[in-house]
Amino acid sequence: MDRAKFSAIAFTDHDVCSPIDGRRLDELIALLGLPQGARVLDLGCGKGEILRRVLARYGAHGVGVDRSPALLAEARARLASLPPPATVVLHERAIEDFAEGLGTFDLVMNVGAIPDGGYRAMLRSMKAWVRPGGMLLVGEGYWAREPAAEYLEAFGVPRDSYGTHADNVFGAMEQGLIARYAMTSSADEWDHFEGRYANAVERYVAAHPDDPDAPAMKARITRWREIYLRWGRDTLGFGTYLFAT
Repeated sequence: MDRAKFSAIAFTDHDVCSPIDGRRLDELIALLGLPQGARVLDLGCGKGEILRRVLARYGAHGVGVDRSPALLAEARARLASLPPPATVVLHERAIEDFAEGLGTFDLVMNVGAIPDGGYRAMLRSMKAWVRPGGMLLVGEGYWAREPAAEYLEAFGVPRDSYGTHADNVFGAMEQGLIARYAMTSSADEWDHFEGRYANAVERYVAAHPDDPDAPAMKARITRWREIYLRWGRDTLGFGTYLFAT
């Protein structure tokens, strides 16, 4: 089964590929207080919805980076109607490989796209892109409670992949960042996120029974739903954090 294809289908109905409600997202963006014409970098921009909302609100100039051609295609469509003076450039590239000489930014974002190097390593990389006095907007998972060994095995992640919500805040402060705001996704946000994810795959499988990948996709989403309901819903949280340099 093509994992990239599965992911693109699963996120069909999502505006943002993280469990964040649109209303809360807009409230968070309002807190940024960016100057008109600010420069914004979104590492792992996905469909570009968060970047679109930030650029439109502040008339900002953005750069989006993502490795997924399917998600970037949707980002281009969403961002094509940006009102002036906002502008955007998108790059199809892995976050780890992005090293363009673009100077520094007023805001650097990574919401739900932390690479394998981990949260603290990503913060260090993001800091290098931020101008003095600029901000970081980061979304990352955390353990809401101690994960069961069965969950870790089924989820396919080691225990130290995440810390707690407090660890995410304090870890940034230990790097000299100022904690400006922190919020956690609610159970309703998680249910809506996971529900849309599963529904999109189930809908695709039902509509494409002749797809050679359909049986594997059906098995994967069935197992994923079980993992979420049995363990993940009560164990894995998601925090969104605003830090200043």
